[in-house]
Amino acid sequence: QSANGSNSATDRDALQKEVSALQTELTRISDTTSFGGQQLLDGNFGTKQFQVGANANETISVSLNSIAASDIGVQSFDLEGASAGLGEASALTSTATANSVTSGGLTLVGKNGEDTLIGNVAGASAAEIADSINAAQSSTGVTADARTQVELSTLSGGGALSFKLNGSVISANPSSGTDMAAIASAVNERSGETGISAAVSEAGKMILTDESGDDIEITDFKGGASGAGTIVVTGVDYDGTTSATTGITLTGGGADKAVTAGTVRLSSTQAFSVTSGDTTLGANTTGDVSTLDNVGKMNIETQAGSQNALDVIDGAIAMIDSQRADLGAVQNRFGHTISNLANISENVSASRSRIQDTDFATETAQMTKNQILQQAGTSILSQANQIPQAAISLLGG
Repeated sequence: QSANGSNSATDRDALQKEVSALQTELTRISDTTSFGGQQLLDGNFGTKQFQVGANANETISVSLNSIAASDIGVQSFDLEGASAGLGEASALTSTATANSVTSGGLTLVGKNGEDTLIGNVAGASAAEIADSINAAQSSTGVTADARTQVELSTLSGGGALSFKLNGSVISANPSSGTDMAAIASAVNERSGETGISAAVSEAGKMILTDESGDDIEITDFKGGASGAGTIVVTGVDYDGTTSATTGITLTGGGADKAVTAGTVRLSSTQAFSVTSGDTTLGANTTGDVSTLDNVGKMNIETQAGSQNALDVIDGAIAMIDSQRADLGAVQNRFGHTISNLANISENVSASRSRIQDTDFATETAQMTKNQILQQAGTSILSQANQIPQAAISLLGG
């Protein structure tokens, strides 16, 4: 809601109060959720071992992370050149066509823990670099979003002016050097051709935006009564901050042009590192680590802050989803373990019964057999004793 341009500063202040209350509630939930006297969601649970077997170290580990507002969000890193390259305006001659990005390439270390090389050609746009990074998302877990923004300021004066924006002619007639709204209106009329939209900032400067991340090229500037007016072109970082590098001054009638490369924001639900082959891509050549843009620091009192908050909330939801998936996997594992233990218990019980309990049918049959054999033997012995007595009787007779 706050990202809509129809809101006033007062409206966004009111919306921020609601956000602040929700941030506090998130932290309260994490601080008060407990089971068996142990806190579950404030980060103190850590990793616990559950004994699932009869022998030592037959355990299953369960981990829980904090869901406090200050601990959930999105891991991010912005690729922005320090003085040239991504996010910087470059002054080029009329025959030059490329920005100042070089072919240094990047190395990402993401969820797989391995180095993933991301190559790029010299003069590659932010959009092309982002596409290369996204192609490796399955192994790194890192996504890239490109955006190109340019600030036009310090117009030397009013009067008719014109320039080519990505090859399309833009003509306007600002009433003064501060009348950027007239130029923005002319740019927006051609946005279907250029893919570039324009808006006037609160500071009265015009911001050109290409959400695809393609380069923004401004050539053939003419302005002022004699056509020799000037305007300053400055690159803008992904978060809307104007580049600290001095802008490019275009003079009416001059042959030079300004080409601005976009910037790239890298995002992931897990921490990652990025190493650049050169400074034009923005990362340190010795490696940089992503930072957590957390929900607790969200501020929607500006339109730019509101747009950034959407990314942070998406990242926080992804982190919660990941934790729920982990718990679901562990729960499923416990289910299989319980089934296996129940099967083992049943087999052990059956074995114990076979060892301890008597099979009465078998034992009764065996006892009857033994009794019959005993009686038969006794009868034979009895008859054997009668034969000698009969012989003695005959001899005596």
